[in-house]
Amino acid sequence: MKKNRGFTLVELLVVVAIIALLVSILLPALGKARKQAKQIVCASNLHNWSIAFQAYVSDNNRLLSSYRPSGATAGPVPGHVLMAQNTEDSPWRNNINMESLSPYIEGFDLDSEQLSDVWTCPDSAINRKKLFEEWSSWKGVSNVNNIWFPVTYSYFARADEWSDFTNRPKELTGQQLSGNKLLMSDNIYRWQVTGAWWFNHGTNKSSVHDIRFGQNEFIGVPSFAGCNQMFGDGSVRWKRGSEFDFEKMNLCHPDVPQVFSWGTSPSTSAAATFW
Repeated sequence: MKKNRGFTLVELLVVVAIIALLVSILLPALGKARKQAKQIVCASNLHNWSIAFQAYVSDNNRLLSSYRPSGATAGPVPGHVLMAQNTEDSPWRNNINMESLSPYIEGFDLDSEQLSDVWTCPDSAINRKKLFEEWSSWKGVSNVNNIWFPVTYSYFARADEWSDFTNRPKELTGQQLSGNKLLMSDNIYRWQVTGAWWFNHGTNKSSVHDIRFGQNEFIGVPSFAGCNQMFGDGSVRWKRGSEFDFEKMNLCHPDVPQVFSWGTSPSTSAAATFW
């Protein structure tokens, strides 16, 4: 009777080597595909935001601002959003906030701990559980007008109100939506307290500037693959990492476009948002 012949050790090792080679070839391609998919979802998020802002302007004849004219955080903070609509006597009443935008775009619910995907870039290092842990202390607070929280996108509208706080005011949206003016983008933020960065599409890992909101806090010269940028006409452009000067950004050098909060000149002693 003829016996079935099994694999020899050499043949088995050859098969294992071939499988290992195929995996080594495919994994980078799969990783690149996943990153590209996240970039596309991120761009879709920004497009949804453009529709919301256009609808808001149509109903209210004005754009919300990212400028805060009083208090400890006076100045523009493009990557922060207020919790609620401000009262009529508040100097922050026209600032971007959840309550004003909720009729136009899905927001979030503190009680059920629900946060719409459109608020966060899918490649962000933000941790939603940590966000709600931070926000939970605000439940039941009667005056939430000045309570803010970080989001993964930067909003640059009404730069005409705070042109002294940026070195490139003409590139940002003023009173009206325009196809050649930046309105919103992936958040690229340097925190002056520790020098930590918030950026979404990291070449290795993404970063948050404060571990209260996520993991992977990065300090030093940043490096990311790029960012999505949305303009006033709703168009979205991917700006490659090669178009940024990372070393100058870490120094808040005046040659790189930025918004500097709590100061009227580029400086590492003030928080900065880049695009």
